[in-house]
Amino acid sequence: MRQFQLTVSEIAALGGALRVTCAGPDPGAQPGQALLALANGAARPHPSTPPLLRLPLFYHTLPGGGAQCYLPPGHPLSSLVPGDVLDLLGPVGRGFRLPRRGSHLLVVAAAPERLLPLIEAALEAGLAVTALTPRSADLLPSDVELHRGPLTAELAQWADLVALDVADPRARAQHIRSLAPPRGPEYIQALVVPPLPCGTGACQACWVELTQPHLRKLACVDGPVFTF
Repeated sequence: MRQFQLTVSEIAALGGALRVTCAGPDPGAQPGQALLALANGAARPHPSTPPLLRLPLFYHTLPGGGAQCYLPPGHPLSSLVPGDVLDLLGPVGRGFRLPRRGSHLLVVAAAPERLLPLIEAALEAGLAVTALTPRSADLLPSDVELHRGPLTAELAQWADLVALDVADPRARAQHIRSLAPPRGPEYIQALVVPPLPCGTGACQACWVELTQPHLRKLACVDGPVFTF
């Protein structure tokens, strides 16, 4: 893990979210790995956020240099403006593990902002991507098929990897596995992001309970991507 800075170069509204483009060194984060941010410019987190609490952001590197992340509506850093400087620690934890080229990725998310780096990486790796989300299609690359309505058995069986960013990943994973034939342990991978104060496991604040009762792991070390 390293400490570095990115400077906000552009802010754009897209599909109800904010796309934050930054200049600076390559963050080096894999999809699902977090960068822990403090804003040192004009922007400040929401007043309810402790001033020294770093907030997890999910960046992907741009082909021509720089990096982007997407902030959902109401995010504590939604007041960022060009010229603000983000002090970052990371990358933190383990990211998503993509299947082979030609496989199928199903994204299930209440809001897809944190999974956009995964979607971009999957498309670059030659995967077919379908997203099940209530959010606007404007936020998704044009190569992504948008699915509306409930998750069907046909869609669950089509997928080689299901990526979740939902409120209760354990219950959602159980439902998806009931729709599909037996799959391997990495068939369902979920992004679980509790507060990540330190990013090293030292503060013990980011325990996540997994599929077995009393089986807990640290999101900043063993996650924030977990298999279900």
